[in-house]
Amino acid sequence: MRQRTRRTITSFVWKFWVHFPLACLQSRSAVLNLPPSASDSEVRERYRALSVVFHPDKQHEERSKGTASKTFLEIQKAYEVLSDPFQRYVIRLFIGEEGLSVEWSESWRSRPIEQVRTDLKRVWIDLEQQRIDRLAQARGTVTCGIDATTLFDDDPDYYSPQLHRRLLERLSFLRVSNFGTRYSLKKTISDKTRLVLTTNVSRMSDALERKVATSTKLSGTIRHQFSPRLTLESTLSPLRTPALDLKGTYQTDRGSISATLTLLLNRLLAFHPPLYPPLRVTMMRSLSTKRPLQGVINVATGPSPSFSMDIISPSFFDWRPMPVLAEEPDHGDVKPAILNPESPFSLGTTYRSFGFAIEGLMTRLKSEVGVNFEELALQLKMAAELGLTGLTGLAGGIWTSSAGSEVGAFVQLGADGVNLRLEFFYMGQRLVIPILLGLEYDGPLALGTVAVPSTAFALGYYFILRPKRIQERKRLIQQARREVEDSDAHRESEAVQYMLKDLANRHMQAESKRNGLIISEATYGVEDVDEESRSIGVDVTIPLQALVHNSQLYIPGRSSKTSLQGFFDPCPPLPKVLRIRYTFDGRMHYAEIPDGSPVAIPLEGAFPSNTQQGQF
Repeated sequence: MRQRTRRTITSFVWKFWVHFPLACLQSRSAVLNLPPSASDSEVRERYRALSVVFHPDKQHEERSKGTASKTFLEIQKAYEVLSDPFQRYVIRLFIGEEGLSVEWSESWRSRPIEQVRTDLKRVWIDLEQQRIDRLAQARGTVTCGIDATTLFDDDPDYYSPQLHRRLLERLSFLRVSNFGTRYSLKKTISDKTRLVLTTNVSRMSDALERKVATSTKLSGTIRHQFSPRLTLESTLSPLRTPALDLKGTYQTDRGSISATLTLLLNRLLAFHPPLYPPLRVTMMRSLSTKRPLQGVINVATGPSPSFSMDIISPSFFDWRPMPVLAEEPDHGDVKPAILNPESPFSLGTTYRSFGFAIEGLMTRLKSEVGVNFEELALQLKMAAELGLTGLTGLAGGIWTSSAGSEVGAFVQLGADGVNLRLEFFYMGQRLVIPILLGLEYDGPLALGTVAVPSTAFALGYYFILRPKRIQERKRLIQQARREVEDSDAHRESEAVQYMLKDLANRHMQAESKRNGLIISEATYGVEDVDEESRSIGVDVTIPLQALVHNSQLYIPGRSSKTSLQGFFDPCPPLPKVLRIRYTFDGRMHYAEIPDGSPVAIPLEGAFPSNTQQGQF
């Protein structure tokens, strides 16, 4: 119900937000002949007076009963709205008459009015942003390069011997080395055709020669998808060096191939046009059917020909706790194994890339590894290149918030010095700040630069992200607890379990005679193991006992267990686990199985033996 309510709210908030909800409230008040600011006592008194007059049972003539019934229903509807503070505020503050048709969940009604105002306003802002993005996807990038080499200059004779004056002098020499803006506007013409307009203005300054160079670029791209496999693009850049780029991409079942042809328009009109225009071809192909392994080849012709090859191997890792089994102590009840709170680093993906590039003096070997932590929305990356100019290394990461904002930091060390690159992204706008820290190969400086953003993220995670993550989980659990008792899914689950009760009893009696598998207690709930999260678990003892056959219980994996009879999801946003306490061969056992994993009990350690623990 919670998800359906959310979708219903989202579907009409934008449509009726800017209409006239106050007029809607006035119309309800007008039915009772009261002002919109009428008190609760005035509403009740007026409702009683009008109900006596227009009640259908009070009418003695048949011709007036129809009109009286219609008027009486209008009076009842007006009273229901005006006597409910929540509906009254919803109409007056936000969405008018249509707000009454929404299935407002108990979580919405239990919130303070100010929180309802804030939450609905946030929904409206999100919908407004989505509407603007649908009309024209605007993206902007501002790049501001800073020369900060004076901060780490090791010339002691050039600066003041006093610490504070030396620091001020170093800061005074900071300068903006380059500045640029890039703005793109995307417009969807049809389902298969898209138009992109891009402007790029950059300014670079040379402190030694005291020169400033400014460049401006304007381009327009039209992209058309002829079929699910074939896509063509055409990009025209009319300023300075007019050029036309023609690109075609063809997708196959195991890869793709794309070719880009660059036509310099001024040379096409020359007396001796070039015989072969610059061409760039990129081929991607899956190299294995058993594991994700991809190869990429790039070939470029023209004034700066190049050839490169890369092999990319992504993988998935899951370090979450495995299902556990615990035996009953001889002197007490079974107690479930207490799992530590799930680590945010336990689930994610990694990738590795190896290759080489032949590109004149830039010929090099290259390698790259990266990891993406799903829970933290954090991507870490390390890359190294070995070429004719020496060894170049890069390390950094990008963190993405739930709203889509991004914060990134990368440190590069090479023959050209030490560079720090900061990136910020918010609502389609990106700010890039490349900072030049040193002009020479300086390992200690690069290591210290890596430590600064790493320490900042660690502190931010521990003091900001982690508390917010805990509070968000608590909020979801509290909201689920309020909704689960009154939900349709809970009532359906109870009805299904009532129908399965006789079957489960027959299975339990049969298992008792053979000293087999008896489900003593089973709950399906949130993966966290604190008391607050356990309180919203679903009792599934009867459905599981009904599934027992020949002293065995087997449930296939790879899907949620909510599809089983008698199950439902008590808290959709959080991961679930199935906890089973059962008796087999006269001994008590306990197992925890994460949602999506297969269930096969009794476990190996439950069979009569000297083994005290078992595991899938």
